[in-house]
Amino acid sequence: MVAVREHGATKCGGALITPQVVITAAHCVNQTKAHELSVAVGVVDTSPGQEGPRQGQVVAVEDVVAHPYFYHTSRTHFNVALLLLNDPVRLDRGVGTICMPGQEQSFAGSSGCVVSAWGDPAGKNSNKLKTLEVPVVPYARCKELIRKTEAWKPPGSRYFLDISLLCAGGNSGSGVCKGDEGSPLVCPMPGQPGRHQLAGVVAFAWPSAQLGRCGFGEDVPDMYANVGLVRSWVDDVLKSHRMDSSAYWP
Repeated sequence: MVAVREHGATKCGGALITPQVVITAAHCVNQTKAHELSVAVGVVDTSPGQEGPRQGQVVAVEDVVAHPYFYHTSRTHFNVALLLLNDPVRLDRGVGTICMPGQEQSFAGSSGCVVSAWGDPAGKNSNKLKTLEVPVVPYARCKELIRKTEAWKPPGSRYFLDISLLCAGGNSGSGVCKGDEGSPLVCPMPGQPGRHQLAGVVAFAWPSAQLGRCGFGEDVPDMYANVGLVRSWVDDVLKSHRMDSSAYWP
């Protein structure tokens, strides 16, 4: 789990896929210059202590690469970007990379998936990293469920669900919060107990109508950019920058 920062303030979440590459939501970073961004890793609690907030490792961003199909006016279409870091992150017991899924790998019906994020119901950033276990909802079922909310109506298309989105959650009446965008959804790796791989990154989030809760509402899933659909693009970006992709292979 990575905190993506702009001028030192946490803006979104992200995931470390190699020691020098972070994946996040494109809308968080596509209109921001790379030198204004940094990432913090290895942080689970930034509450002030006797020696001040715990910052973990903070690394500057060298380049921002948004998916070519991302539209800056919409968060629904291939909302994915890569942050190429100035220096590699030091990996240790508290900091590791997450495996990428195969191209077009399906997580439909997967259980035991977890989203980690810094947001809270007030739309601000929490001092403590939070996690929520959520099931992945099949695409067709998700299209039915999102009709329950008036909040989800992109301009010009009623109840539209872009093919680049993955749905998860809604089962507990809570979900991702404002400020959680870009944060990773990880799922258990089939046949490999204890190992996980990246399924999606939070595309957007809305404050709940219920005080103190997040998500679209009861039984309505949250929306994530489907990382399996952009796997080949990620490979191509790393190859073009002469960066090693072996770190995220299972």
